[in-house]
This record gives sequence, structure tokens and C-alpha cells, in this order.
Amino acid sequence: MARKNGFWNLCFSLIPGAGQMYQGFLKRGVSIMALFFGWLMLCAFFAVGECMVFAPVIWFFGFFDSLHRNSLTEVERAELKDGFIFIHDDDVENLNLKKFRIPVAILLIFLGSYSLLQLAVGWMVDAGFLHWGSGIVGLVYDRLPKMVFSFAILFLGMHLIMGRKREIMDREWQQDEESAPWMAQYHEEEPDKANKNEEGQEETKEEAIEEAIEEAIEEEQEEEQEEGEGRA
Repeated sequence: MARKNGFWNLCFSLIPGAGQMYQGFLKRGVSIMALFFGWLMLCAFFAVGECMVFAPVIWFFGFFDSLHRNSLTEVERAELKDGFIFIHDDDVENLNLKKFRIPVAILLIFLGSYSLLQLAVGWMVDAGFLHWGSGIVGLVYDRLPKMVFSFAILFLGMHLIMGRKREIMDREWQQDEESAPWMAQYHEEEPDKANKNEEGQEETKEEAIEEAIEEAIEEEQEEEQEEGEGRA
């Protein structure tokens, strides 16, 4: 990609993600733009003004990233690859987006439920059943969004910590395998044992079902024989 005009790149860089798009990095520009405006939308929707402090961080990141990329030489720019920030290109090409299905579903369900709740509370206020200073209205329009947003931040932080612990454990695992090659064979045998245990459990379940069916058939045959003898 050739270097773009510095003046126009500066102008487009004022909008997060637009400078990257102007230079041809469409995926990266879309990611930065969606992150910036999506964060503003969430802060406004949940009425959490304290979290607006992160918006300038995203803006400055997009601004200086665009200027830095345009200042590189053609050789350095040729080595850059365009890609989404949070989604790997392999996941997009293989449509491997199942890991985002549950979070997106939870978000959509909450947004829909919260919108219906707001409509219901607004109708009750208009009808005279509630007034704007009541506790229920304050809970729905003020405290409930902040509570949900706080829980989401806590969950995200715990998820990041757990992911970091897994990375550390994987690194220690690899170091153990390099220092003691016999442990690699032991680690490879563990999944096989787990698979064998699962297969054994499935076989025992099938055998139990077959035995139950055979016992039921035998009981029916015995009852038919007793009925036949009684008639005779």
C-alpha cells in the first residue's frame, strides 16, 4: 500500500478508524471505529458517565496509530497485515464465531428486556400509577443499568485473569515437557484415558438399558402366561 496524503490522513485520523480505512486497512479501521462508538453507546445506554474516561484512550490510540502507519516506509508498510482487533481472520473465514454466540445472545436478550421494562415503567408514569421521583423509576432508569454494567466489568476482569492463569499453566506445561521428555508421553496418554473412561461409561449405560428392556419383556411374558393359565 502506498503512503497517503499527509493532510487528508490527518483529517481522517480525527475520526477513530477513518484514518486506517483511508490507508486501506479496512478491517482495523472498522474495529477501532466500532470500539469507540460502541463504547460511547454503552456508556450512554447504561448511564455510566465514569467509564467515559476510556473513550479518549481509544480516540488517541486510533489517532496515533493512523499517523504512525502512514509514516512508515513502503517496505515496512508492505509487511503490515490488515485484520480485526478482537476477531482472528481464521475465525471469520471459517465462520468460527460460535464462541461469540452466547455473549451476543445474552446482550440482545438484556437489551430487549430492558427496553420493554422502560416502556412499561414509562406507561405507568404517564398513566399516573408512578411518578418520576419514585424508587421504582430510579431503579429502572438509574441504578439497574449501573449494576448490570458493573457486574459485566467484574465478569470481564475475572475472565481475563482466568485466561492469564491458563496461559501461565500452558507455558509451565511446555517447560516441563522440554525439561522432561517422558512427561509429554504422560500428557498424551491422559486424553486417551479420558476417552476410554467415557466410552466405558457409555457402554455401561447401554448395557443397563438393554437389561431393563429384557426384564420388562420377561415380566410381560410371565404376566401373559399367568393370564393364560388363569383362563384355562
